[in-house]
Amino acid sequence: MDYQVKRVYELAKEFGCSEKAIIKFLITLGREGITRNGYVIESEYNLVRNHFLGVPIPEKPKSTPSNTQITPPKQEIDAQTILNGYAVAEIEKSPIKYYKATQKVVDELLNVIQSQETAQKESIGELTRTILKLNAKYIENPHLTPEENTLLATRQEFLVRKLAFGSEEIKREMLLVKEQAEVFFKKLSEINMGYESLREMAKLEREERPSFGFLVENLVELVQSALTRLNFFTAHKKIILEIISAHSAFIEEYKSFRTSLREEMRAISRSESIEEEIFINWYDEWAKKRILIEQRLLPLFEFVLKGYLGDKIGQLVAILRQYRDKVDEFYLNERKNIYQKFVFTSGGELQEKFEVESEINKLSSAFQRELQDIIFSTGKTEEKIFIIKWSEPIINLQIDEINEFIEEKKLKAISDEVMERFTDLRRQNFAEYLSDAKTYADAIKKRDDEFNGLIFRMRKEINAAKTNTTR
Repeated sequence: MDYQVKRVYELAKEFGCSEKAIIKFLITLGREGITRNGYVIESEYNLVRNHFLGVPIPEKPKSTPSNTQITPPKQEIDAQTILNGYAVAEIEKSPIKYYKATQKVVDELLNVIQSQETAQKESIGELTRTILKLNAKYIENPHLTPEENTLLATRQEFLVRKLAFGSEEIKREMLLVKEQAEVFFKKLSEINMGYESLREMAKLEREERPSFGFLVENLVELVQSALTRLNFFTAHKKIILEIISAHSAFIEEYKSFRTSLREEMRAISRSESIEEEIFINWYDEWAKKRILIEQRLLPLFEFVLKGYLGDKIGQLVAILRQYRDKVDEFYLNERKNIYQKFVFTSGGELQEKFEVESEINKLSSAFQRELQDIIFSTGKTEEKIFIIKWSEPIINLQIDEINEFIEEKKLKAISDEVMERFTDLRRQNFAEYLSDAKTYADAIKKRDDEFNGLIFRMRKEINAAKTNTTR
């Protein structure tokens, strides 16, 4: 698997060339839409380095696949089949036979788990090493707010809990059962050496114990639970590794947003003589969109680990990351231009807000269109509807932002009719357009046209109100 290495602008500094040159070269490799804040993966980094420095990085030796690879056996365990191998009636009458049979059945079932683990040793080892990286408790980052730390910690805790193998815990529970049988024989040995052995043996014989049938049923349930988890992990190894990789990468990238990207934006603002207060407002505006993107990961992971969209997880994360990188690019390179365009204009604050959200809406629409191929490549209605619902907070963010801004500023110049129509856009249900891809694409375009048309009407009504005031 290729992992993300560096952003484009970092490569430009490293190799002493322009960001545009690197982007142009990446496009020749098939990376459409990448920006200066976009990440390159390991294999791309090697190609870029070779191209700009002429120093190839030796390829890692490829391991030769083993011809003796073990195919994991299917384990079908049935309590009744196991019980058929025991003289249950005799075992129920005799404590000695009961506990000997208990030891034997525990060993038999532990061997079933062990054989499955041995058959899948290579896959389990890789997964275990990766999952162990999550097991350390999330450490709060001082650069993040309490809410942000809680969000990232909750996501990590979910993955640790959901991806715990569980077989070691189950084996310990089974060994405790075997240990109780050993305690019985230890007690019996001590009784045989005493003066009251017959009386004590009678007490020992009357001690409560579950029926052998119930005991075996319970043990089989434990084993079946362990095997189900083992089979799930090995069958979905690629998906699990992708989820862990995405989670870890997004955490590091969010920390970068709160540190290096923040300072980069501050430096850009200072170079343009933009006041610190304005920079802080821009960064808070940016952070609101960034945290929303982070919030989209956990519901996606939850849905995938329920057995849906498994082969699409990589694509969905890539689309989310692409949207995020374009938002970053906008705030680092375009946000100041919009401010400078309206700063000396009458009513410029409102015009600036409309312009910002209109530009972000273009990115949201592009995000929605990117999802279209995935939506119509899956045959499951619940998967289609999930993707639509999952994307809605991003699609509707601009409407919410403008509504909040207008309410906060107590603007009366915009008519109720326009505001009602604007709010109606938020209630649009794209699930109604799942009949075919064209209908869905037409619905996206129609929404964009209505959004832009209503923004234009808002601007017009604001200008008209100002004109009337000055007369």
